[in-house]
Amino acid sequence: FPSHDMNSVDLILTDPPFGILNDNDMGFKEWRRSGLLYDDDSSEYSSLIKGFLGKAFRVLKPGHHAYIFCSWEWIHPIKTWAKAVGFETPGPPAIWYRGQHIKFTHMDRFGTDHYSIVFCVKTYPDQDTYRWQEMSRFASSIILGIDPIYRDKDHPAEAPVNLFRHFIELSSRPGELVLDSFCGSGACGEACLRTGRRFTGIDVNHDWINLTRIRLNALEGK
Repeated sequence: FPSHDMNSVDLILTDPPFGILNDNDMGFKEWRRSGLLYDDDSSEYSSLIKGFLGKAFRVLKPGHHAYIFCSWEWIHPIKTWAKAVGFETPGPPAIWYRGQHIKFTHMDRFGTDHYSIVFCVKTYPDQDTYRWQEMSRFASSIILGIDPIYRDKDHPAEAPVNLFRHFIELSSRPGELVLDSFCGSGACGEACLRTGRRFTGIDVNHDWINLTRIRLNALEGK
């Protein structure tokens, strides 16, 4: 995150590629034609998330929170990697229940009908006196009532704005800076603008950066 100084970000909220999909070199136009997904795989995912966590810890303010979306098999590794760079990971991951509209691919196991969201905190330097800031309210780990985006997607793995908004309102105040390091469609940025937060989005794919800019510019123009 070259544009951010140490201890400069109020909240990190991001939905990285899950590292569970088939290898391919597909870009935005190819996805539009075929409906296939990312070029990430599990062998690259580990180094990607480890590198992200180290930088995230550096730029996040002490006492503040980070949320990392993941699939169920990455919960324990992410918690382990987060602790290795200095984060604490109190409590269970949050679970966003996506409803019944999922694609079942196996009959010998349960279907994945949810996202997992790992909660990380950067402790204050004086941990004996202060640990980290509280959330804005008591919050259940199970998130219900937010529907996935089923059609008319601009991104192959687009999460709903209200899901990002849920965590933004739990762990930040109006005017604070939220960082999404894998910004994709820009849904996190839209949630920030709608709740009066500042936003920084990063993505390796320039198509998604352009999509995010168009989306946020249109929102600011209203």
